[in-house]
Amino acid sequence: MRKVSAIPVLLPAILLFAATWAGIPAMADEQAAARQYRVARRLAAERSPDAATALRKVVDLAPLGPLADDALVEQGILAGAPGWPADLGLLTGGGMARAAALMRTVTEEYPSGDRIHEARYRAALLKMEPVVGQDLSAARLDLLTVANDPAAGLWAARARYVSTWIDRVNGHEARARTSLERLRIDYPATAEGALARIGLAQMILQDGDYGEAAALLQENESMLSRSPITSRVPEAGRLNGAAIRAVATRSFRMGLAGDRRWNLSADSFPATGIRNADGLAVDSGSGTLLSDRKAGIVVLYDEQRGKQGQWDIPGPVAVAVDRLGRIWVAGDAGLVMIRNGVAETVADLGAFASPRAIACDTLGSIWLLDRKGTRIGRLRPGTTRLESVWQGEDRLSSIVWDGRRMLALDTRGRRVVEIREENQLKTVVAGTFEKPVALASDLLGRFAVLDDRTKRVTLFGGDGVELGGYALGAAGPSRTEGLVMYPGGGIAVTGSTGPTVYRFR
Repeated sequence: MRKVSAIPVLLPAILLFAATWAGIPAMADEQAAARQYRVARRLAAERSPDAATALRKVVDLAPLGPLADDALVEQGILAGAPGWPADLGLLTGGGMARAAALMRTVTEEYPSGDRIHEARYRAALLKMEPVVGQDLSAARLDLLTVANDPAAGLWAARARYVSTWIDRVNGHEARARTSLERLRIDYPATAEGALARIGLAQMILQDGDYGEAAALLQENESMLSRSPITSRVPEAGRLNGAAIRAVATRSFRMGLAGDRRWNLSADSFPATGIRNADGLAVDSGSGTLLSDRKAGIVVLYDEQRGKQGQWDIPGPVAVAVDRLGRIWVAGDAGLVMIRNGVAETVADLGAFASPRAIACDTLGSIWLLDRKGTRIGRLRPGTTRLESVWQGEDRLSSIVWDGRRMLALDTRGRRVVEIREENQLKTVVAGTFEKPVALASDLLGRFAVLDDRTKRVTLFGGDGVELGGYALGAAGPSRTEGLVMYPGGGIAVTGSTGPTVYRFR
């Protein structure tokens, strides 16, 4: 009689035990997972709060199935994993931790999945978030890995664009320009190509070539208006491109030096409670942001739509808006950030209490100029302690970020300077002012200086060459104090008293 082996009999039980011990369901139901995935996608499209739970169930039904990595990536997107640099800064700490964990699961456990390149790309963007631990070098390395993978498809194009974005903010302009030119040629009819043209136009404008930039952006706008990719170009990119194009076209056609035809509108804000405009800034949509220290309020005002927001903040003396649309207020409560309409105190100002000015750079750092104008501090992303950047005998009155560097107005020396590392100031413009009181910059890397004695605003290119001047004359306030430049062109001036903003176009 032949002896029967026990192995075939025991094998199913062994496999069942192994699968259970490993945490994998013994009978993965891929068909049920596919049905569940369709339901989850529909819930996500409807922005249902149940979408994340539905996606988790897809993984539970078939953890090794073909849709598991899809469900994980889309859970990460629901948690807020950014898709573009324009999305950075919108995540809360909890959302970022969840998104990072989900992307890490995909990259580590599903390296052969069809969402691996997207997961690596989004994980790289999470390293760029303006929080403690921000690591642009590691992010760029991860992006280049995706960009150089032949199987990455359009994720390679997007990774190339974002790595170029990092190059630009780090000051590697020659490398960035070469990369943008290649993106523009290699991916002409894509969102990445459209954004490359916008970035390239900004760099061309900084060189003063308004004609080439205007033509490039006009071509871009024409393509976006008739192409289905419009919905995939970030809103910030479209608005940025349109604003730059408007200024570039106007500058090219009319000539900055000869343009004196400015229309004036004086917006007064007594109904908002603003009695004196202590702080002045412009938001990403060309709204005007004002703060009144005595009234303890900050108001966002749109010329067409009226008041868009008001926040009660003790003693707000200076305001600024970063590239993510977040409002920063320095006042008696410390440094306050307003995001999605909600104000929260993020840091104590210490020696920089009641600062003279505040500015935001591209990397997410907040810069403050103290009340005396003799010290500049910087708050890096996610930190709560200000570090000293500069201290000296010069008297500074304004600080602005021009897209590449931090500039300041030295009222005693009557010059514009660049704030450099190692406590250094580099003169950019000098000898052309009588009583400079305010400094502003725009999307093109240009900057302007308001002279209270001559009642003139002088505009300069990024290289410090004078481009033209706007004589305010009797149209503006008798004593000028604040100055801003709007994304779509034009300037606004405030006086030392009163709630009126004088806007010139």
